[in-house]
Amino acid sequence: MAEAGHYFRFGRPSTRFHRSIGDCAAVATDLEGRPITDEEWRRRKRDWLPPSEDRGFVASLMQPVTAPGKVAGWIAPPEISINNVPLDSSTSGSTDSPYGPNHHERSC
Repeated sequence: MAEAGHYFRFGRPSTRFHRSIGDCAAVATDLEGRPITDEEWRRRKRDWLPPSEDRGFVASLMQPVTAPGKVAGWIAPPEISINNVPLDSSTSGSTDSPYGPNHHERSC
C-alpha cells in the first residue's frame, strides 16, 4: 500500500476489543486492547465500529443458499468441492451423495 502512495495499515483488533462475553466483556478497550474509560469508549466507538446502516446492508447480502452446486453471492466459490467434484456438477436427480460418489449414509 505504501509503495502505491497509500499510507494505510490493515490490522485486526485485539481479542479484548468490543467483547460481549468472556473475561473482557465488562472492560472497555481500544483497538489494541488497552483499557480505556467508558467515556472514551462512547466518544470513539463510532470511529471503530460500522454504523447500523452498514450492518443492515451486510445482513441483507448474507442470504442463505442451500441448492446443490450453488454458492451464496457474498462468498467466493471454491474451485473444487468435496472429493474433488467440481462445484458446478449437478447431483440433483441422482442417487449419488452430494459428498461424492463413494460416500454412503450410515445408520447409527
